[in-house]
Amino acid sequence: MIRAVRGLLALTAFGCFAVSATVLPALSPDALLRLGVWLAAAIVLHDGVLVPTLQLTGALAGRLPVPRAAVLVVEGGLLLGLLVSALAIPPLVTQHNGPANPSVVPQDYPANLGLFWAADAALVLAAVVVITWRGRRTGARRTASGPPS
Repeated sequence: MIRAVRGLLALTAFGCFAVSATVLPALSPDALLRLGVWLAAAIVLHDGVLVPTLQLTGALAGRLPVPRAAVLVVEGGLLLGLLVSALAIPPLVTQHNGPANPSVVPQDYPANLGLFWAADAALVLAAVVVITWRGRRTGARRTASGPPS
């Protein structure tokens, strides 16, 4: 299994190298600079926003009297929301600055992002309620019948 994973990672790395070797020379110096800025921003976003937010959420939620599964669902929903928000940054900026071609950003991205966050929060809340309810119901049943033998 480990050899298969290593082989897959090696093939992926080789594919990325091959694509980079063919695409990067065709880019202008300005495009290369923008690519470098974009990659640096991705690292800052990951290390400065995503990781601390999830660690803080886990630390705070770990103190609450809820099942661990509920905490994981909250962290997963938050991670999904943050990643979708990160993907929405370029269209939001393009729409704000006014694109050269209006068909590039035809939708209302701020409203769509807000709707996504609302749906994400509603689904996470529903999952946490179900997990907590089932955990309490199972816990109550165990207490009433005594410890499992």
